[in-house]
Amino acid sequence: MIKCRRRSRSQKKVTNDVEKTLKDTQQTIDLAEIEEGKCTEPDAGETRRLLPGFIQANIRIHLLTDDLTTLYKKSKYDSLFDIGVLSLQSANYIDEKLPKLFKNGAKVHIESADNLVIMKKDQKKEYREKIGEKCKEAGFKAASTCPSSHHALYEVDKDVLKATEDLD
Repeated sequence: MIKCRRRSRSQKKVTNDVEKTLKDTQQTIDLAEIEEGKCTEPDAGETRRLLPGFIQANIRIHLLTDDLTTLYKKSKYDSLFDIGVLSLQSANYIDEKLPKLFKNGAKVHIESADNLVIMKKDQKKEYREKIGEKCKEAGFKAASTCPSSHHALYEVDKDVLKATEDLD
């Protein structure tokens, strides 16, 4: 038999105070106040720069030109990424090593072949199925919703990976 204790008034007050403090300290960013892309020429000596909105939100973009098979070997990339976007070509490299690059719970967008004119509908469907199989084998789980029809969205689940490694 489980007995439930009622919370006292002081406990309720503490809970309400904590909730109020958390709500009051939330930081919001007004995107309308951020000056975006109004610079027509780069500053002297500057060829690239992040938009102020990315700086405020502490977003870093890493454009990777190395082959994915070499990135697994570099420790600086271990669990570095919160989000990944894989092109049609890089989808060939989806395997059990790929999650090593991502944090647990990271979202991975994978480009589908839906917009390729040269492929028939059944080939496009087969491509999506193959990507799904590869992602499942790699330890990704399909997201419940996908914001785009021309990408598949998966989530890195390192807990599943650890469980399968323990079984081996």
